[in-house]
Amino acid sequence: MDYRDRHGAPTTRQLDPVLLARTRGHWYLVGHCHTRQAIRWLRLDRVSAARLTTRPAARIPVEAVGTPPATAEAIAEL
Repeated sequence: MDYRDRHGAPTTRQLDPVLLARTRGHWYLVGHCHTRQAIRWLRLDRVSAARLTTRPAARIPVEAVGTPPATAEAIAEL
């Protein structure tokens, strides 16, 4: 995907998605970033393009994301 970091610098990332999250008024795609070799929270409003690949995404347990921030909001009541 094409992404702009918090400083506005363009980057291209390969990401294995884990979950969508909303906190502090922003939506995030949370997943394992191949560029950084770590879990990253990428703001959806900073994604300018995304492309499908033929490579299957790795299965990453949601627990790998860690504890959500205190400002995280539920999107549905269970």
